[in-house]
Amino acid sequence: MAQKLYGIIWDMDNTILQSHIDFSLLHARVCSYLREKEILTPDYENITTAETLMKMKAFPHYKETWGKAAWDIVRQVEKQGMTDAKLEPGVKEVLAALSSEVCMVVLTNNSQQPAELGLAENGVTHLFEKIYGRESVPDLKPSSLGVEAILRENPEIPAKRWLLLGDAAIDARAAIGAGVAFGSYMGSRQENLAVYRPVVQFDAWSEESATEILRYFHNR
Repeated sequence: MAQKLYGIIWDMDNTILQSHIDFSLLHARVCSYLREKEILTPDYENITTAETLMKMKAFPHYKETWGKAAWDIVRQVEKQGMTDAKLEPGVKEVLAALSSEVCMVVLTNNSQQPAELGLAENGVTHLFEKIYGRESVPDLKPSSLGVEAILRENPEIPAKRWLLLGDAAIDARAAIGAGVAFGSYMGSRQENLAVYRPVVQFDAWSEESATEILRYFHNR
């Protein structure tokens, strides 16, 4: 098999899978717990749950048992939201069309096991080289450390030939921090991702999506 010249790092929630994770509920429950333990960062309303959880460790009186309990809250909400998760319309065809030419991995802030299960139940696991849940990377998006780890594991593909596809600002920030191009998918969050200057933009997955992505790579 010929070596694949390009790589795509896929976000999972609402980019590949239509998960039903209630991110507002998740944020509220985690912040309520952290407030109770007095390890809630003052800017919690303006940052993601992942960033809030990363900042809790900076408090001098932080305890590992509190951190574990906070992540247990996350896992409970994630598990509920991943129940019967289905693929985004049209994405399976896009993945299949790209898989012969592009090395594809998944990078999600979700826990490893539910992520793997959701993709397996929808019959797309074989289209990815590897799935990176939060236990598999040094830090969560928007940190670029997960993207950088993927680049190190695939040195045959330089950073300029990678693309990160996602639906949220944390995906864009992770990509840009690692020197990787960002492509946006409308998803369900409706964030203004234009400020990150995505190199490809999709309101929905269609037969043309794979063609547009390959055209972008070939014109690099």
